[in-house]
Amino acid sequence: MDNLLCLKLCCDAGSLFLVGLPFFILYIFGDPYRRGFYCDDDSIRYPFKDSTVPSTALFIVCIGLSIILIIVFEYFRIRKSLPVRGWTAMDLYFWLIYHQIALFAFGALASQTLTDIAKYSIGRLRPHFLNVCSPDINLCEGKDVHQYIEDYNCSNSNERNLRDARLSFMSGHSSFAAYSAVYMALYLHHRIIRKDLILVRSFIQVAILYTAIWVGFTRISDYKHHWSDVLVGLLQGTIVAILNARYVGHMFEMRTWGRALETRHRDSSSTSIPTSPNEASPEGDLGQSQGSESVRVKSSKV
Repeated sequence: MDNLLCLKLCCDAGSLFLVGLPFFILYIFGDPYRRGFYCDDDSIRYPFKDSTVPSTALFIVCIGLSIILIIVFEYFRIRKSLPVRGWTAMDLYFWLIYHQIALFAFGALASQTLTDIAKYSIGRLRPHFLNVCSPDINLCEGKDVHQYIEDYNCSNSNERNLRDARLSFMSGHSSFAAYSAVYMALYLHHRIIRKDLILVRSFIQVAILYTAIWVGFTRISDYKHHWSDVLVGLLQGTIVAILNARYVGHMFEMRTWGRALETRHRDSSSTSIPTSPNEASPEGDLGQSQGSESVRVKSSKV
């Protein structure tokens, strides 16, 4: 079992490392495409403003809240578990937490990698670009206002700000907020199934979804992104969350703990680790209990 567990952990770590590697490479070494501008382009003449939602705060809240929700609701999943040879309830609890956090992290890294590939490949200028760049004010004098300017130099010597000013498309805040909100909304949908808690579940889901949309709105009002950058970011985060939940986490598949348990009892020497959180799941979701005549889980009120 120890060898299998080590192999599983190594494979998971390798997968997370590879899916997030382009993101970290671009963030550290990336040089965005140098795009020009039109003399009459008023969409890049806005003043520079500080972010209403700083990147650090966004990551801490999204990641922290997701981990807290997973820890809490995996407890309700494990509290009615049946015994499994070689596994204690605490072992299974930590295993489920690990799996859910790893699945969330995989999708988050995939979303951010896709976002940064678009940012550095396209190099769209932010709405405050001219304010940050401060090019020659006489650059467009005597020229057609519709002329495209490519030969220009920025008077601002802050290379970090200049690089960031060319990373408008797509919005990383929007894509990460949307991914976190949609993924956790789907997660809660499959953890809270009691009829008397449906409104509570729906309130939490709506709250986190509205917060993600609000984050996108702040990127427009702060002149950090054009509206289309935010829209695409929200859509991308939503799509990645759904695909990750459906095809990586198999969140929509109703695999019961009973089937996994029956398989293990047929193999008297089995101490292998579960291959997925659904296989390891006791289906002790909020609102379920085990039947008295079968190990197959049946829904009932708690």
